[in-house]
Amino acid sequence: MVSWSHQANWLRECIVMKYAVNNYQLNTATRELLHDGLNQNIEPLIFSLLTYMIEHPDRVLSHDELINSVWSASHISNSALCAAISAARQAIGDNGSLQQCIKTVSGQGYRFIAPIVRQQLETLAPTSPLTIPDKPSVAVLDFIDQGTNELGLLLACGLTVDITACLARLPHFFVIARGSAANLTMLTPGEISQRLGVRYLVQGRTQRLANRVHITISVIDAIANTEIWSEFFNRSLDDLFLLQSEITSSVVYAIDKAIEQSEIDRALLRPVQNLNAWEAYHRGLWHIDRPTVEDAFAAHQFFSQAVALDAHFSRAFAGLSIIHTTKIFVSAEPSIAEDMAMAFDYAQQSISCCRRDTLGHWALGKALFLSGEHHRSLAAFEQAVNLNQNYAHAHLAQGVVNTHNGHDGQALQNLNRAARLNPYDPLKFSTLTMRAILLVNQGEFEQAAAISVNAADDPNAFFTTYAVTAACLELIGQSQKAQQYAKKALSLQSQYSVELYQRAFPHTNELIRRAFIQAMHKSGIPLSNG
Repeated sequence: MVSWSHQANWLRECIVMKYAVNNYQLNTATRELLHDGLNQNIEPLIFSLLTYMIEHPDRVLSHDELINSVWSASHISNSALCAAISAARQAIGDNGSLQQCIKTVSGQGYRFIAPIVRQQLETLAPTSPLTIPDKPSVAVLDFIDQGTNELGLLLACGLTVDITACLARLPHFFVIARGSAANLTMLTPGEISQRLGVRYLVQGRTQRLANRVHITISVIDAIANTEIWSEFFNRSLDDLFLLQSEITSSVVYAIDKAIEQSEIDRALLRPVQNLNAWEAYHRGLWHIDRPTVEDAFAAHQFFSQAVALDAHFSRAFAGLSIIHTTKIFVSAEPSIAEDMAMAFDYAQQSISCCRRDTLGHWALGKALFLSGEHHRSLAAFEQAVNLNQNYAHAHLAQGVVNTHNGHDGQALQNLNRAARLNPYDPLKFSTLTMRAILLVNQGEFEQAAAISVNAADDPNAFFTTYAVTAACLELIGQSQKAQQYAKKALSLQSQYSVELYQRAFPHTNELIRRAFIQAMHKSGIPLSNG
């Protein structure tokens, strides 16, 4: 049964009130504070404090009443309340010396004393909160500029528009139109979530200082009331549009990965038998980057469960394709022909379900690369990049193919772009490994060895990384150290071999890396597992 207090609050929220205090107007529907018709930047908490004081004028509001009513908590310090009162005064042109609106009653609390004009605009019919979609749902709130400079305002608006547009291009997101997300910055995250029917909120602030701008952007899980990602940027304002483009690219990829990880974490807490299609898919993602037969099997089970629940789930079909190509180099005795056929079939099904989804094209590119069709593979990865310029793993994949296709210059550009887009990638060791192989192609063995050792020091490094490091060290005569890395590779994958390495990374010209392959074998990696 719904409590009377809950019903009272519910009905109260349905009444839209507008209050005028001097030349300030406060609207409870849009939670806007206007000054002579211009919207004022105000924190949601300060707006709530002002609203409560205006709705209870001409009587003393004690510290305890304000804390319990506005903060809904009892552990707020008096200093925090005083700071909030100071901010509320400043928001409506008052201060502690004048006290023309908010008067301090010594030892008792505060009283709102300014004349108030009230207007009930309309009574809205109570509505239930919108249902949260199964797929990740997100709204980009209007970025707030904390300065008065026109360039800061332009940047705040431009980032809001660009980030919304880029996220909307990703078909695995449910993105609220900007018109609906605008002007809700005064609401609490939970209130915005209910009004828009989304789980995730993107919010940001800009502030110009001289010729530089400070930008803070964060992603909030509004239902859990937690911040899942945050980053700040401090940049020169020399080229506003270049700055806007650079930050949008970095932020969109980071938001995508942060929400994906949050969805994985949520799915891991759900009982397996109760998973919906998106939750099953994200459970599969948890296993997909772990190079073991057991993880490949588990991922396959979850992706299969996802497509059984949703026969048009593009990303789940792409996941199944990736698992079949992964089996080719994590399994000692794979059914290569069968797995390749399944990988191609699932990749094509993914693309057929949604041609705009980058993961399907990425999966097809991987299958083509393992088949030795480097040019067609590059075309598939290029399509993935065209669909999402911020897809770091597609840039990395292009670097891998170009490294093994004799296009060293292009490969380096691809690897640099991937690293720039994803500086904290948990698979960063793979980018470093490709750099080492690229240097081996160019005969720069000393540099290759140094970078490969750096890659192998990564706690997430795969067995392939250790094998490459062993080969690089053998090439510069450090045989004893090379053997240690070879043993580490074999301890992680006991049936690893040179043959398996060549199968996973086919080169268009094996003569180019003959010395590298021989060095890998000399370090202790067997030629085959037979």
